[in-house]
Amino acid sequence: MTESIEGTPSEATGAVTTLQQAASSIREGKGFDALTSALALAHGVPVPPSIIRRIRECAGRLLSGTFNSALRYVERHTERLDFEAKVQRDLVVKAANEGLAHLPDETKHAIAMGFLNEYALKLENKSAVVAEALTSIAHEEALEDEHPDAEISKDWLNHFSDVAAQKCDPEMRRLMGRILAGEIRQPGSYSPLTIQRMSTLTSQAATLFERLSHVVAFVDDGAMAVMTEHEYEAGKGFPELKISWTELALLASYGLLETAHATQWHQDGPESMSVRGRKFIAKSKSGNQVEIYGYLLSESGREIYQLLDFSDYFDFDKWVQSRLVPYGIEIDTSAAP
Repeated sequence: MTESIEGTPSEATGAVTTLQQAASSIREGKGFDALTSALALAHGVPVPPSIIRRIRECAGRLLSGTFNSALRYVERHTERLDFEAKVQRDLVVKAANEGLAHLPDETKHAIAMGFLNEYALKLENKSAVVAEALTSIAHEEALEDEHPDAEISKDWLNHFSDVAAQKCDPEMRRLMGRILAGEIRQPGSYSPLTIQRMSTLTSQAATLFERLSHVVAFVDDGAMAVMTEHEYEAGKGFPELKISWTELALLASYGLLETAHATQWHQDGPESMSVRGRKFIAKSKSGNQVEIYGYLLSESGREIYQLLDFSDYFDFDKWVQSRLVPYGIEIDTSAAP
């Protein structure tokens, strides 16, 4: 977990020195000065410089209203660019004033208040997402960056910011925060399509998908919600998880499952598999090809699966006995990669 080192200069100044403090500051509505806070983080916080750089970039994009980034941007450019920026700004202000001049004062006030209310709500939502991201990063035991030169796509960040602005539900903010944290750690971890899925995903559907995750197994680059033969033949979904076929169709409509129908996976040799992070080798006990039934997760489903919190108790042996052994599959945990 990232912590400040005792005796740093920040203790006397009260400056933000940990990611947790930065997250708390954002939650309290104090904003996050991406420049000075990120520099303060370097004092006593074991965060790679590349991670700090990405935090600055992401916080600056999502929370631009909480510090004067525009002014700093202008100050770093030549006088010519300063002049051009001023001309453009003056033209916009002039056009706005001329457009509002013909409206009654009450209408002008209503327009101003409507704009401010909408801006405040979006900023609150994005602030909560950034706070969740910093909290997620702060809980890492050790932060390393194998690709320090990797950059977060500006197009990706723009799209993410737009979606984050719409998320008022705490659970959805938490998931969005974890996506941002994952992208900060390793740019390219989450596809733009997954962000698009998140724009329409509801808290109800997310909770449903979290329940389904209890029966998900990863095989190579794919993932499947594994059914028992009885569940497949009954065609009623996963009764044990209280997930009906209709609800599976709902998850498919959100793009988390490949199709709304169960499919077959052919297992004809030793396969590397994992369940809840537990890796093992699965193979047919008889040596013959085995067919396993289930629902394939889409790319977005696999990415969102990585965001889920699996802190609850999980009986691995029971899972194997109920989901794999009836198909004639045996496992070897000692030979897992």
